[in-house]
Amino acid sequence: MKKAILLSTVLLALAGLVTAGCKKSSCESGKKAAALKAGAQKELGVEPQVSIALNLTSLKKSSLYGLLKKKVADKNLGADPCGQEMMDAATGMAILAHSPNNFKDENKNDMVVAVLLGMDADKAIACIKKSPKLKAKKATVNGKTYDAFESDQTTVYLFKATDKAIVIGTEAAMKKLVPGKGMLGRGDIGSFLSDRTISFKVGAVAGKINSLAGFIDVADGVSFNITAALVEQAMAEKAEDGFKGAKNFPGMDILRKISLDRSGKTLTVKGDVSRADLEGLMKNPMLGSLMKK
Repeated sequence: MKKAILLSTVLLALAGLVTAGCKKSSCESGKKAAALKAGAQKELGVEPQVSIALNLTSLKKSSLYGLLKKKVADKNLGADPCGQEMMDAATGMAILAHSPNNFKDENKNDMVVAVLLGMDADKAIACIKKSPKLKAKKATVNGKTYDAFESDQTTVYLFKATDKAIVIGTEAAMKKLVPGKGMLGRGDIGSFLSDRTISFKVGAVAGKINSLAGFIDVADGVSFNITAALVEQAMAEKAEDGFKGAKNFPGMDILRKISLDRSGKTLTVKGDVSRADLEGLMKNPMLGSLMKK
């Protein structure tokens, strides 16, 4: 779970999905992500470096959802229909993460928490426990026994927060959480979900990023407004050059609708891609081959 969070964060920055401006819509999403971090800090004892809120109801409006649902469910939960049913029922998700060494390497004190809303909690936990992709077991933290499973060679724990919410976390996080108490322990994250599909606020990560914040919305096409500051100017220059080069790839005319500028270590990108543009992109042979992998 931690590797997936870090990969997503680094890819967002290196792909150039960043902007130095802050329009009202971007700021509103950023404020909710910041408020989520502040609320989590009260329970975890530290301010999470990563705060990601996903409005899954918004995601389901996208044509991308139908393409990705089965692939994501099968990869993480196996071929049992309960995986896709779980995804269809889910309405929102929040991910918080903190690492004492900024995620530069594996650390047993890394804290990662995910709260998933909307589906029947008992059915969701049963689905996770019977997945052949996960090694389900019972494990104890601070004298309390939890359902658990193996992920990235790390034991991850989960519990039912309410009838419609489950909480998943690493051992370091579970040492801080109390099921049924506090914002995270109750799965009470609904008010932090923005109208945008994904809103996030990230601090220093893996020595590559100083900060990253904003939103991505895929409810109708794709729009994004994101702010990032990279550690090294050379990395920003590489991303800028890569973006310019990608515009010349066959079938990538869609990139001409996206602007990217660089100022020192800061990259600026913004765009609003229509559903029709996306459908055209999905017909690109290069992208099609990647989707099959």
